[in-house]
Amino acid sequence: MSYDVVVARTVGVALSVALSFPAQAWDLEGHRVIAALAERQLSTKAKAALAPILKGAKLSDREICFWADDNKGKRPETKPWHWVNVPLEAEALELARDCPTEACITKQIDAQAVRLANSALPLAERREALAFVVHLVADIHQPLHVGDAKDRGGNRLEVMLPGNAESTDLHWLWDGPLVDHALLGFKDPAAGLALRYKAQDVPGTDGDPVSWANESHRLVQKIYRALPAGGPPLQLGPEYLADNASLVRAQLFTAGVRLASLLESALARSAR
Repeated sequence: MSYDVVVARTVGVALSVALSFPAQAWDLEGHRVIAALAERQLSTKAKAALAPILKGAKLSDREICFWADDNKGKRPETKPWHWVNVPLEAEALELARDCPTEACITKQIDAQAVRLANSALPLAERREALAFVVHLVADIHQPLHVGDAKDRGGNRLEVMLPGNAESTDLHWLWDGPLVDHALLGFKDPAAGLALRYKAQDVPGTDGDPVSWANESHRLVQKIYRALPAGGPPLQLGPEYLADNASLVRAQLFTAGVRLASLLESALARSAR
């Protein structure tokens, strides 16, 4: 059986399974990879500062990296924290236009980092803040979390991959099947990505969520320019997954490095 056939069948199965679940940013696998990459980057001092907050857990455990998605139902006020909508034609994010309140991803990354850094808070509150930081930094690097309000960041844009009987939406395609495809062949994705990329080559490690959002917005503009006409659903070619795999891998790695840097900064402030 050829490699192309194996990949096609694997992706087809992944998409079929993905369609049975509600959309979650980067899906659990993406969040785990990003958190594991951050764990690899943290200094010994930062890990020691996290120990009483984590209580034996790891950043890449579901109870940390995916807690924010798992608890949306219990905390409905936090749902808008996972994205910020920027008009597709806009040059960049404008907070006054796109996030006039505190309920968007850029402001909440900052707010939760401040909570994490506050050593006067109970450990339970700092653990919650940590879970939000780990999750939201990952979310902001999924480009469609800085999508256009017109189609809810691709959630209302129906697409079809070759060989699949059902369509999905563009947002979920980037959350799940694209991640699965990008990580094919990686026994340990975090270790594999750490070998492929260098942390020192990642820009924007100064912890500025607005610059990260603008970066994702520019990627969204490229993603939409590359979409075919027609539909719904838009008929994506067999090359779509392969063409975007390297971008997904780079975004996962970049998010991990930036997350580690943000955590180092917050934990350093808490020690003062």
